[in-house]
Amino acid sequence: MFANLVDFDQQYGHRNDPAGFARALEAFDERLAEILAHLRSDELCLITADHGNDPTTPSTDHSREYVPLLVGGPRVRGGAGSRHAAHVRRRQGHDRRAVRPQRRFRTGATFLREIRV
Repeated sequence: MFANLVDFDQQYGHRNDPAGFARALEAFDERLAEILAHLRSDELCLITADHGNDPTTPSTDHSREYVPLLVGGPRVRGGAGSRHAAHVRRRQGHDRRAVRPQRRFRTGATFLREIRV
């Protein structure tokens, strides 16, 4: 399943509304346990963004160089740390499908082994 939670970006980030962003994040966080409860033992929930957009900066443009990548699931442990997001997403997707990555996606490193228990 793929979901784009665009409201965080359009309604709060680009409009410099940190209070609205906080309320939306808290509302999502309250329901996240329900999503995780539906995962099978071999499934992961990955939450990320396509860019950063800090609602507390004066600019209404994309303003952060890092984006979050939160991973949860029945067999996930913490501790993967910071990564270069574009490379992680490319490699992680190939690891999950168990296919050989195309030549242009052979950069980066997977962290799947580091987070699985």
